[in-house]
Amino acid sequence: MKDFFLMAAVQFTQYVVLTINYRAIAHEQYLWAGGTAALASLLGYTIVRRIVKDEDIRYNVVAGLITGGALADMAGIWLTRMW
Repeated sequence: MKDFFLMAAVQFTQYVVLTINYRAIAHEQYLWAGGTAALASLLGYTIVRRIVKDEDIRYNVVAGLITGGALADMAGIWLTRMW
């Protein structure tokens, strides 16, 4: 269960960052776009390192990735509605 929550949190954070990044690009906000792109790269590395480190990918890891991504799209849109 720990793996589920860890991966859900990492994936949630990554998708929120990517949503903010897309909105920053659309609104030509260069600093936000550059910062969120760098953060997305770091989070992507974290996910890959975690999955490669586990020899057998458990259901909790995959479920965490899916759940975190789905919730993060909605959160990213909500957070960026203020722009």
